[in-house]
Amino acid sequence: MGLLTWLGYRERKAGRLDPLLVEVRCALPEDETVVVRYVAIVIAILGHVAYVDGQFSEREERALRRLLSKVSRLQPSGVDAVCKVLREGHPFAEGELEECYREIKSLCDGHERLEVLRLVGELAFADGEPSPAERDALARIAEAIGIPSGEIPIIEDEARAAFRSRPSVRGLEGPTPDAGLSFDVGEAEAPLPEPPPPDGAPPPPA
Repeated sequence: MGLLTWLGYRERKAGRLDPLLVEVRCALPEDETVVVRYVAIVIAILGHVAYVDGQFSEREERALRRLLSKVSRLQPSGVDAVCKVLREGHPFAEGELEECYREIKSLCDGHERLEVLRLVGELAFADGEPSPAERDALARIAEAIGIPSGEIPIIEDEARAAFRSRPSVRGLEGPTPDAGLSFDVGEAEAPLPEPPPPDGAPPPPA
């Protein structure tokens, strides 16, 4: 079953998202459908950004692994499976991405969508300054999920500052295997935004 069929669309050919959906569902067997849907869509968007410049680099994969490690109950084996799908895949079809953007707008409020875009920015800076293709993807995703363009320079500045704080950039001996992949914002590590609660569930306490 294709992702969009699973989301409620009657007709859809299998696409690049289907193997990803299978792995996320296997990795989160106890979670509500809305949570699995949210996680799969966010990973798909991040995977698109990782591939948009024509390659899925080692640094990008390490950065993506660190971000995915913040998903509650997603075990290392699940992270491995998701990254394997992305390594073996090809660019997502534009129609698949558009459906993902619409789902993000449907599932998430403005704050949550901004947090998703921050993840995109963090991944775009995994190799240093983003390529033109990565910057274009960041702007297009922001527009597609309803984030004002004025937020983009702020997100870029946060990610750039985190990149420049890495030991290898500061001129020390060199990066450790995990160096610079936590994408600190100030004193705190930026968390993966929580998925929206299932329909009918009370909102989490403030």
